[in-house]
Amino acid sequence: MTNDLSLFKNTVHEVHAQVESPIDMCFASGLFAMCAATDALINVEHPTGEVSCVSLFMMTIAQSGERKSSTEKKFTQFVVDFESKLQELERRKITGNESISMETQIKVWKSIERKILRDLDKCDLDDIRTRQGLTEELERHKSQKPQNIEKKILIDDTTSEALLHNLAHGNKNMCLSTDEGGIVLEKRSAKDIAHFNRLWDGSNTSIHRVSKPSYSVVDARLSISIMVQQEYFLRFARRADGIARASGFFARNLIFNPVSTQGTRFGRGTPVINIWLKEFGKRMEELLNDRLNNTSRTTLSFTPEARKVWTDFYHQVEASLAQNGYCSDIKDFASKITNNMCRIAAIVHYFCKRNDSIDYESATFARDLCIILIDNFKDIFGDGSEGQINEHRAYELHKWLYKEFRGDNLILGIPKSTLLQFGPSDTRKVAKLDAALQLLQQRGIVNILNSQGEKKLLVQLNRHGFNLLEPIEPRRQMDPRWLNLLRI
Repeated sequence: MTNDLSLFKNTVHEVHAQVESPIDMCFASGLFAMCAATDALINVEHPTGEVSCVSLFMMTIAQSGERKSSTEKKFTQFVVDFESKLQELERRKITGNESISMETQIKVWKSIERKILRDLDKCDLDDIRTRQGLTEELERHKSQKPQNIEKKILIDDTTSEALLHNLAHGNKNMCLSTDEGGIVLEKRSAKDIAHFNRLWDGSNTSIHRVSKPSYSVVDARLSISIMVQQEYFLRFARRADGIARASGFFARNLIFNPVSTQGTRFGRGTPVINIWLKEFGKRMEELLNDRLNNTSRTTLSFTPEARKVWTDFYHQVEASLAQNGYCSDIKDFASKITNNMCRIAAIVHYFCKRNDSIDYESATFARDLCIILIDNFKDIFGDGSEGQINEHRAYELHKWLYKEFRGDNLILGIPKSTLLQFGPSDTRKVAKLDAALQLLQQRGIVNILNSQGEKKLLVQLNRHGFNLLEPIEPRRQMDPRWLNLLRI
């Protein structure tokens, strides 16, 4: 195995060549897999002296058809396979005898329970001493019921209550990973987000309940990777007056926004070569096995050269927070990015280099990634991000008009009220619809007409031979810095 970051870089290139999904999506999936393997094993000492966990929160925004599932599976399959082995061991585990399966243990336990209950039924009601003895025996037996606690590492869909309960009572280290982020995000409330924020911080969190006993999650680790379509991401971002942003949840997330590769994927049919992926899997299995016997976490620290990389980056970010500075409109994210840089550096270093001193290469790699992620966050949430969102709304509206009215000869136009009531969900507010219509009008796709004075607005479709122009999704160019970051 190499003693540099080429294991991770080559594996990302290999998966990208096989799946032909966006390379930054492959990068995100690989980084999260490394986090899942190391999160339970290490902490990181920041150059400031603070020690934190290395948990990561990640979101990847990608449309349907981008091969999210295939990409994620390439990396997470190693965790799934390990879990299967672990669960089989758990099923066969019993004090002093690991040869009896959990299924057999439960059958024996139920058989003994039935016998005690039969004896109670047969016992004379006046025989108080015997009934008391059988009742106590039944209580003891119930306390000895075989427990089959699943030692899950990776979960793809669960309620927040179940997740937190498992972190408190079963697994102290878990990863939530899903390529159906719309479903997962819909379930999250402001209360859930507050718990997740505290877990990212490495703090304990308490769950107070009325009808059931309250409990606390102590010294637990939770990492999250959510792949989500843009529509669901924006819906989550707007929910409850933007609580996900206001609470600091988005600030803690590393947000990947890949450029689509659809329409360019012509490499399928070539032989699949898994040279690097196999090596990556071996390292994953080695670290996952270490989790079983690990009782304390190794704390990684920065070498003097690596510490200077972090310090210079910190000063660069701090300067950008000044009025009219580059990060002045995303101060929440900027305040967390140097913390995330430490976590990323520790993860890639420990996974690829196997020692506890984060070197210059690992620190530089983490810094360069964080610079790209700052730009991603600014594109989505910065002061100039509304233009990109309006472009997407205009595209969705154009697509809806094309589907609904392509074959109709609507010379008089469509009432604007119809679009507000039945159009795409993201343009059912007047201001959002107006912005999308303005873009479509500028491109000659629609005309806005007045009817009945100023009281009624009509949207007239511009036609060429009565066929509305087919909508073309706005395309961005892939950021070349991803290739630079993954250069061997």
